[in-house]
Amino acid sequence: MRHKVSEKYIAMRRGGPRRLFIMMSSVLALFALLAFSQRNHPDNTSPFGALFAITVAGAIGFFQSRRMSKTTTELESLIVETTSEGIALETPGARHVFSAAQVLKVLMYRTYFSPGIYCTGLQVESHLIALPPLEQNDAFIAELRLAAPHAEFLVRRQLIV
Repeated sequence: MRHKVSEKYIAMRRGGPRRLFIMMSSVLALFALLAFSQRNHPDNTSPFGALFAITVAGAIGFFQSRRMSKTTTELESLIVETTSEGIALETPGARHVFSAAQVLKVLMYRTYFSPGIYCTGLQVESHLIALPPLEQNDAFIAELRLAAPHAEFLVRRQLIV
């Protein structure tokens, strides 16, 4: 069965650039408050320090926002599938297949406030592959239990995801 990334997770990621802008604006406002609270200090006569900080923060925010948008569009097209070959991760540009025999552990992350599986991690040899939340995480785990019965299935709880 083919599993797509959860629409709720995609919608949350689409709001990432807006949250980044709000966070960066808050941090810059805090720095400005701290910098200009000592107005009588002799080093606070030049506006170039504040201009430099705003430029650097803006550049960081711009590039992070662009990267978030690109990653979100890539996640929208990600398809995870359990096949006879193993676990397949498929994007429009590539298809990666991991043998089910290579899966050593399956980590299922849940939150304390939600009973459902939030996301899944697959330990393949010495690598940990983190999968985003899928539309039907429980169905994917059931298929994975059949495909890799030798793997150790562990549940991890997190307060905040």
